[in-house]
Amino acid sequence: MLNRLTDRTVVLRKDYRSRYSKKMFDYRREVYERKLLSGKPRVIALAEGLKEFLETKEVDLSADDILAGHGQFLDWQYSNPGYYEEIEKLRENRELSEEQQHVLRQVEAGMRMRLYSRYPSGHVIPGYDRLLQTGYDRLIDSVKTALPCAKGERADFFQAALLTLQGAQNNILRYAQTARDLWREQEKAGRNAEQLHRIAVACEKVAHEAPVHFYEAVQLLWLAHEATTAEQICGSLSFGRLD
Repeated sequence: MLNRLTDRTVVLRKDYRSRYSKKMFDYRREVYERKLLSGKPRVIALAEGLKEFLETKEVDLSADDILAGHGQFLDWQYSNPGYYEEIEKLRENRELSEEQQHVLRQVEAGMRMRLYSRYPSGHVIPGYDRLLQTGYDRLIDSVKTALPCAKGERADFFQAALLTLQGAQNNILRYAQTARDLWREQEKAGRNAEQLHRIAVACEKVAHEAPVHFYEAVQLLWLAHEATTAEQICGSLSFGRLD
């Protein structure tokens, strides 16, 4: 026989759907649409959109939460180009042979007739293992080292990577501050808030450094996944093997 669910588990399960925020969904769309009008390279504009969203969105954290992080559907736009954009870029390549151009036309025709399709994102396992091994500070330092030597689209990529990492890092620090504020409020009210203090300490650590123990690793993984689902099709992203 299964043991009775704890009071906290009952509350969290009950609140799961009610904590979906349509306001957050609409806010993300507003930020991204505004950034796409900036005239900057697409990859940079979208990275700026993600960074601003992560740094200014509502921080959803309750006294009953075991981990910080609010994973909800936010899909509206993602950074990879659509296949028609890719085809147009390939068509500009003057080195393509006539046979290759013919294949390209056939591929485009088949896609427009819905004979087959390909989506620019989703169904992937992000490389969380590297983040867990290095932490955000070391990843940011490696990008800053590579950026001065990069040119053209490669420079745009590194600049976008830096913006994205900084946004994800600041998102964790915002959770850390919120957890500390809630912890103090609960303590003043005479309630047990040990878990909120644990969340605050873990977030302050993993916002910069690699996790040391299991709880820190799970906290970092979940917050990194929150940032990823804020930019990608969240229904087809996987954690992979947690071990």
